[in-house]
Amino acid sequence: FAQTSAHFRLRSSLERSTTEFEGNNSQSSSWVRKFLRKMKAWVMFMALGFIIVEAREQVITLGVHFVCDTRFVEARTEKHHATPLRDYLEIFLYDVELYLQKSQCPKIKLFLTNVTKTTKEEELIFEKTETEGTKTILDPTFTLGMFEEWVQTKDDLKNDSIVFLLTSLMIDDPVGNGISKKGYSYFNGACTLGVGLAYDSGAWFDGVIHVAQQIVHMLGAPWDTTNDCKENSRTLMAAPGTPHNLSNCTEEALRKTYNENVKKDVCWKRISNLASDSKRSLPAKYFETESYCATRRSNVDQCAAGHPYNEPARCLIGCCFGNTTDASGLRYKMPDGTLCGDNKICIALVCSSVPKEDGD
Repeated sequence: FAQTSAHFRLRSSLERSTTEFEGNNSQSSSWVRKFLRKMKAWVMFMALGFIIVEAREQVITLGVHFVCDTRFVEARTEKHHATPLRDYLEIFLYDVELYLQKSQCPKIKLFLTNVTKTTKEEELIFEKTETEGTKTILDPTFTLGMFEEWVQTKDDLKNDSIVFLLTSLMIDDPVGNGISKKGYSYFNGACTLGVGLAYDSGAWFDGVIHVAQQIVHMLGAPWDTTNDCKENSRTLMAAPGTPHNLSNCTEEALRKTYNENVKKDVCWKRISNLASDSKRSLPAKYFETESYCATRRSNVDQCAAGHPYNEPARCLIGCCFGNTTDASGLRYKMPDGTLCGDNKICIALVCSSVPKEDGD
């Protein structure tokens, strides 16, 4: 607020000048006194305006480029979804932004810059995998480092704020502390080593929480594993992680990252507003044209109205093997964005009020 201080110094100087003028030149023309008073009012207005503008600019806007490996693309194909991949990922990223809505100072805005599908040949360069029985497991430590090197060789990737590798491979980290079992990134790496990876089924947005955690991690927020911010506190950066609360540690870290870069030319200041080109909707909208129950399990449909497994107030949906109210079935969480009450939607199994600007 150096400019603000300058405004107030100028205001004080004008006040002194006005007082001296009025005391020593009491017979002078009145228009000069009026002019100086108007100047004081103008300086006060400009100073207040600067403060308001500064407050409005407390936003981190990140452009995200998703790189989808062949396992991720194949998983979508197996579900027979007709919705284009880019549409899925635009909804996915807006859901991630919704999971970060508790951060108000700064706010975090996310926009999809592009989508890239990799080939098996490219994946041999950066994906480190091991086979255990019939399962193929991804090593995130080695993969992230090699993925970052690969990104730097691609002109269409290296200028994005964040590049995320999405995979449907199982992730197992033999080195890390196990807090984030399905996501990985460099701490405080946004704008520098701006790469991350995360698991997602490619069909029902189950990777949203992992990407949300990694973005905050890349913005300098530690995992909640300390006495001040405990792991069992049901916060975003705890295990398993929930978007409904941010710990003090997370809030302080995000403020610190923002404040330390206010006057720097960091990557989030170079992202143009892409909102007009993005689909700002949530998974519930996606499943208006895709079968949610069939996506979760084959041979089931949404349970009939009145079935006890349907509990919208608890954000639970029943998927049954028949269409009667006593049919056997399974219970799943409702897709984010499903209406669950007056002006409320489901977010990660909680019926939640959402600020109007974040509404679907």
